[in-house]
Amino acid sequence: MVPKLEYKDTGDKFKSIERFLDKSLELHKAPVLENLRIQLGEKSPSDVDIGKVVANAADRFVRKLELELLWTAEPISLPKSFYTCKTIVELTLTNKILIEVPCSACLPSLKVLRLYYVIFKDEDSMERLFSSCSALARSNVYLRITDYLIYQSFPVDTFRFDHRPHISVFCNTDDKFHRAIPLVTFLHLRLPDPMVLINFDL
Repeated sequence: MVPKLEYKDTGDKFKSIERFLDKSLELHKAPVLENLRIQLGEKSPSDVDIGKVVANAADRFVRKLELELLWTAEPISLPKSFYTCKTIVELTLTNKILIEVPCSACLPSLKVLRLYYVIFKDEDSMERLFSSCSALARSNVYLRITDYLIYQSFPVDTFRFDHRPHISVFCNTDDKFHRAIPLVTFLHLRLPDPMVLINFDL
């Protein structure tokens, strides 16, 4: 039984990441996959089908998913089927991930949502994602607006909330987050030049 899977790759040893992850999930015999954590570095191969791995995890009733893509490849989208996963309780997505939320999205068990410098397809994506999480309806929504240089200087982990239900989003000043502003309960601005706020259309 393998209730927890973790993979961290720097790109200089294991060449077939996807095969390794697929094999690991095949060996998973526990009734529920408690935790899947994948970190791919800048040198990781760009042909890994992360969407397939995530879909596999959802089929195995994953409860906690952490996905961090620091590679140089294009951003990837999560499979639309994942947005109807009924077992996911905690979701953390970082960097080269395109948030493209279908109208059918429903994540009824999700209690902790963390989005760090992901890419929102359009203005509706963040708002639609928030609305799909019924368990987070009355939770705190923390939005931190900064820039990537500051992100590199301050590790994301140092700004995490505890495990109480919450939504935490870190984004850049040019991201598509404006329609979600009315849902925000805490807004944190960390900007090298306050004048960039002139470009906001809130």
